[in-house]
Amino acid sequence: MTDPHMDIPADFIESVGRAVAACARLAAPEAAARLAIDGVPGILAAEAVGGLDLSLPHALPVAAAAGAGLCAFPVVDGVLAARALGATHPAAAEAIIAGRETAVINWRGALSRSGDELSGVLGSLTWAEGARWLLTPVGEDGMAVIDLAATDCAVAPAITLDVDRTMVTLRLSGAREVARIDSAATQRLRDMAILLRAAEMEGCAVACFEQACAHVEGRRQFGRLLSAFQAIRHELARHALALAGLRRTIAAAARRAGTPEGS
Repeated sequence: MTDPHMDIPADFIESVGRAVAACARLAAPEAAARLAIDGVPGILAAEAVGGLDLSLPHALPVAAAAGAGLCAFPVVDGVLAARALGATHPAAAEAIIAGRETAVINWRGALSRSGDELSGVLGSLTWAEGARWLLTPVGEDGMAVIDLAATDCAVAPAITLDVDRTMVTLRLSGAREVARIDSAATQRLRDMAILLRAAEMEGCAVACFEQACAHVEGRRQFGRLLSAFQAIRHELARHALALAGLRRTIAAAARRAGTPEGS
């Protein structure tokens, strides 16, 4: 197949792929530290907080590798949180980039406010053991940054179909925001999250496709390899064409992100 992330050096794609693959079976703190060695959490973050300040297309292979490897650690959340916190909570961004702390992002539902305190239940949240920072919407006012280490929160397993990631329901009471991401920045973050989620799904689809190809190349039926049957070859070709179109669509959208054309 052709390079799914056009204009990105092949050695860069291989490097981030190895970094993500290396943390596949590690606990969350060890995975965060391992990713930090290769600079993965800081790919999009500003140089002022220790990031690489690269463009969004450079984060696509990171998300794709996480999807292909069924990585349980919320890699994309860390990349996005480091980017967003660079301007609102630099110390937290630096800790995430250095692999000392982890962050998770909630996109479903929002917390309610009573004075200076936030409370509510967040469901089906991708979790990392020992997560320090939570980014979550608060009404229409953008996103609140919450220090979970200083918050009364209850974590319970969520019932989902995802068997690879830890999904939880998070109940917060009396939480206080330590920083705020405004509405415009939240929308930009959401747009990036959608593209990176698409890249993650693309990586998973490519991995499935490669497994299917390996199966038909090695499995025999009626005395012939499955790959010898024209119908199967045509079916694989259709899937290959669909994946190529998906890769190019995601890459093109990422290059145009943040521009009038991209919107």
